[in-house]
Amino acid sequence: MKVYANGIRNIDLHFIIRKLAAPVISVLLLSLCVPYIIASGVVPLLGVTPEMQNLVQRRIYPFLLMVVVLMGILSFQVRQFKRLYEHIKNDKYLVGQRLVNYERKTGKQGTSPPPPQSSQE
Repeated sequence: MKVYANGIRNIDLHFIIRKLAAPVISVLLLSLCVPYIIASGVVPLLGVTPEMQNLVQRRIYPFLLMVVVLMGILSFQVRQFKRLYEHIKNDKYLVGQRLVNYERKTGKQGTSPPPPQSSQE
């Protein structure tokens, strides 16, 4: 918003490079470098065959992409289930803004009123 508000004449390149471009570039570079370092630096230290090293180098990027996508889907589903739980709880116990039919179960047995007694005469 700040860049848009300043316009072309008052462009602040220091702000754009430091606050907008640098984080994006660093995340992209890390997402490229870390898998390469794992595949080319760590795997040979484990003493695997050259065929296995080649397989790891070829498959590490799709594997990590799949892991990131699955983590995103999983976190989305967890948020959805939490919202569903809250919605069901609110529908069950809230009428308008008043809480009804919600009694906490406590260890005290003496708090409940005695049952009504019928008189048989």
